[in-house]
Amino acid sequence: MWFLDYILDNYVLLFEIIGLFIILFISVHLSKEIKRRARIAIILLLVINIVHNVELYTHDYSNLYILRFFLTAFKYISYPILIITLLPIASPSRKKLPLKYKIILLLPELVSIPFYLTSQWTKLIAYFVPAGEVSLYMGGPLRLWPYFIFGIYFIVFVTYNIFYLKKYSYNDQRISLFITVAAFLGIILLVIFEKPDDFTPIFAAALLLYFIFLYIHIATLDPLTGLLNRQSYEQALSYKVYGAISIDMNELKYMNDKYGHEAGDNALKIISMVLQAFSTVGFRIYRIGGDEFMGLFFKPITEEEASVMISVMEDKMDVTGYSCAFGFALNENDSILDTLKRADDNMYNDKKIKKEKALSSGKECHFRD
Repeated sequence: MWFLDYILDNYVLLFEIIGLFIILFISVHLSKEIKRRARIAIILLLVINIVHNVELYTHDYSNLYILRFFLTAFKYISYPILIITLLPIASPSRKKLPLKYKIILLLPELVSIPFYLTSQWTKLIAYFVPAGEVSLYMGGPLRLWPYFIFGIYFIVFVTYNIFYLKKYSYNDQRISLFITVAAFLGIILLVIFEKPDDFTPIFAAALLLYFIFLYIHIATLDPLTGLLNRQSYEQALSYKVYGAISIDMNELKYMNDKYGHEAGDNALKIISMVLQAFSTVGFRIYRIGGDEFMGLFFKPITEEEASVMISVMEDKMDVTGYSCAFGFALNENDSILDTLKRADDNMYNDKKIKKEKALSSGKECHFRD
């Protein structure tokens, strides 16, 4: 009977959790690490929810007050772990943290765990006392400490997400911020109005929404390089574009023919990492073909500013051992297609100059005209 009551009371949560597992199972866009982390988080969500319901059950039995304390301590410990588990999902392309940063990240949680597990006797955070047939919750002087620690990890999660999305559109940032802030607001309201501290339905809904957002976001990216893809580029042309930089990698076909496509793909990834470093909300770079890229300015730009940017790009590119041809065109209130054509023409002119310079210096040259 208790099991049936649990199913009925938590049907929406269970429905969301099963849906998330199905999405993760059929997904081909998410990395194995993100899938693994997400599965761990979903299982932890389910465990926390079951623990919460068992803790509610123990309320009616005064002789189970010690068990109720440990179940509550488990919830305090689990929520930060849940957020830590989800951090790589907040920033899918970020490299793994070095060990020292992992230790710093875990420090607030590690320091708090002994306090949670001994609070029944120290009475610092939360403890329970038998009262007739029930057990009563008693808050200590540090009763808000678990929520403070949770807030710290929430801020870390949001910061991770902001740094990841800062090179993408405002819309991506707004959607992600809405999901995280709305979830946190829901938790704050539960705490303020002293509702049952089961946050799992909020987490499950936020996780489901975030995965939907993540799928939409990943659909805008080129799978090889992580840059925005051709579909994103074509959509971006409907916005006001102040200027464009046409970029074409040199010698990719020669590299593919001589060393294989794996070497060519690796070169594209390295070049894309260099270009990605220049991406901001006001300037985004797209991979529009095999070795072709286009940078679009969504804020006013001058010829001088663009020239300095291209010069820095070339310096960064030289370090990699690869090279690109660049061509900038300012949108002079003509059609966007005319602007793109002038950028392409300037890029081909730059390619021609670099080819002639390489040949005149006696270097082997395999530039595609």
